[in-house]
Amino acid sequence: QQTGQDAQSLVSTPAALFADAGGDDYRLAATSPALDAGETLADVPTDIVGVARPQGAAFDIGAYEQAAAATGDEIFAGPFD
Repeated sequence: QQTGQDAQSLVSTPAALFADAGGDDYRLAATSPALDAGETLADVPTDIVGVARPQGAAFDIGAYEQAAAATGDEIFAGPFD
């Protein structure tokens, strides 16, 4: 069925897309259909807060790039509580 959107559009709800749209947190939800669904743009190497793009298989759609999940192999510097 034709919906009138272009090929790059997603049909979704704010709750499915964002971490907490009601609380003005527009980072992508962990299961958002916008994850890894963006276009690669060489002129946009980082997101709005400086996270390098891409973190996954492709750029995320929107201002925020979902940071890669920790693997447990990270080295932490500094004191621990």
